[in-house]
Formats: sequence, C-alpha cells, structure tokens
Amino acid sequence: MKNITLILLLTIVVLYSCKDEYNICNEPKTVRFIATINQRVGGADVLTTAPNFSLVNLAGNVPIYSNEPNINSFNITFNNLLDSARYVITLANNLPKDTLTVIYTTVGVQATSLDCGPLFNHNIVRLYSTTNTIDSIKIVSPALNSSLNLNAKIYF
Repeated sequence: MKNITLILLLTIVVLYSCKDEYNICNEPKTVRFIATINQRVGGADVLTTAPNFSLVNLAGNVPIYSNEPNINSFNITFNNLLDSARYVITLANNLPKDTLTVIYTTVGVQATSLDCGPLFNHNIVRLYSTTNTIDSIKIVSPALNSSLNLNAKIYF
C-alpha cells in the first residue's frame, strides 16, 4: 500500500512539474505607432484633446478613427510590406484637414514561436505633415516594437 501511495504521489508531482507555462502568445503581436496631440503653452508641452478626431488611411480611403470625441492620443499599425503610410488627419470638424506622412523601415523580425507568428519591428525614418492645422511634429522615439512607447508628439 505504501508503494502504491508513493508511486501515485510521484506521478502527480511529475505531471504537475511538466505543466506548460508557455505564455508567449499572450504578448502583443503587433507594434503600434503611438502619438499624442499637444499644444505649446508658454514654452511648455501640454497634452491636448482633439474635440472631434478623425484619421483616414489614404491607401484605400480606410477610416481608422472616425469623429472620435476628446482624443488626446492615437495609435496605428503599419504594413510590413511597405515603407510609408499617408493619412488624412482632422482634429475638429471646423478645422482644416492635414495630411500626415510616416516613412519607416522594417528593421527586424522578432521570432516569437511557430504557433504565435513573427513580430515585425519598425523604425521611423521621417515624419511630416501639411500645416493647415498642425503646427509641427516631434519624433520622441523612432523605434516601433512591442514595448508600446510614445513615438511622436503632434502640435497644433
């Protein structure tokens, strides 16, 4: 009886110790360009909300944000097969639209696993816009990876 109990106990310990704690697929699978909307007030950067924010991808005229109220930041993903993206950005219905252009490179593929797929990292090469409403743009961090850091500040 002691042998059966010991074997049963060892079997439970071995099975429990082999439990798969593999959770890499829970990590983000896309990288995002993250930007905030700002104004300069008395020489200081102030995070500001756009009263009625819209962002439309010019490739196919695809809306990403459509008349979203009180947005102070936004994020977008990039196509791994391209090296640039252009958007029409509107901060409010009564303000003129601007065109936002992002030129980027795909700097590497991070292999997560066969089940989860690859993660494509990008680097911002250049970021510019028209200046109908937007005053200027500042690149904060050019690296786009799974850490989801702030990449740019857009001033108006």
